[in-house]
Amino acid sequence: MGYKTSYDRYEINADMGEGFGRWTVAPDEEIMKVIDVANVACGFHAGDYTIMKKTVQLAKKYGVRIAAHPGLPDLQGFGRRAMDISPEEIYNLIIYQVGALREICRIEGVEIESLGPHGQLYFAARTNDKVLDAVCQAARDLNLPITGTRSEKFKKKYEERGVALLEKFFADIDWDADTGNLAHFSNWTKKTPEQIAARFTQAVEEDKVECYDGRFHTLEFNGKPFSLGIHSDFPGSLENIKAARIAVDAMNKKYGL
Repeated sequence: MGYKTSYDRYEINADMGEGFGRWTVAPDEEIMKVIDVANVACGFHAGDYTIMKKTVQLAKKYGVRIAAHPGLPDLQGFGRRAMDISPEEIYNLIIYQVGALREICRIEGVEIESLGPHGQLYFAARTNDKVLDAVCQAARDLNLPITGTRSEKFKKKYEERGVALLEKFFADIDWDADTGNLAHFSNWTKKTPEQIAARFTQAVEEDKVECYDGRFHTLEFNGKPFSLGIHSDFPGSLENIKAARIAVDAMNKKYGL
């Protein structure tokens, strides 16, 4: 395949560039100083051509790797509303968004290392095989692995479609014990920096996460390093990410990674 298919150490990735025009939702430059990978919004759920370029330049400045973060054409709903879109259009909108970001990266002398579908586009791929087919076809044609939450079932589905799944863990949003995946947006509750650090540490050392209803879900990372996803659009995102940085560095040091 010619691209990254696993992680060799614990790291932090954050969704970046999620403003629009004059409006910003996060202190992007401060966050960029403490993360490993920036998932750059590509203009449909958030971001625009100017913000995309500035975000890529910030990533380059601080030595942060770049992932593409395409979403549904839903600025008002931040890409988190269900939309009735054909698989063909799903494919086209991913190619369109990632293509624009890739050209900005080329001009800046950096590369995109992975593709992370945003919000409802990600959830749609998890529940609709036709959408999943379209997302995977786009990833294959772009020659990029897909990032997503740990799931043996979906890892196999991606691999059957010729795409590698780079597995992530989210500590700042809730999980669903029944699906073994992220909970619906309506069940998300705010997490403190301390909770985020503790949830990451538990995922590493106990291989489990507490779900929104108090039950636990076994992650099955089985000691393999993974990427910790943090949302920059949440209140207090910088403090969340700083706490995550300390926890991630501690685990890398503990396990000699």
